Amino acid sequence: MRPLLGILGAIIAVLGLFMAGGAHEGGMYFAGMAFFLFGVALNFWLIGTAEPKRYGAPAVPAE
Repeated sequence: MRPLLGILGAIIAVLGLFMAGGAHEGGMYFAGMAFFLFGVALNFWLIGTAEPKRYGAPAVPAE
């Protein structure tokens, strides 16, 4: 499910860039940029939540 959501985010981002690039008025430009930013943010969120965080010292077994 996550790979499909990532592909969908990339498609939304590219379509947003095409919308913004072909815009003749400000509203369509900002809508396209909003789609682009949403797609990029979605993919960064998917990357950030893919693996558990492993910060700090490793656990030492009790003796």
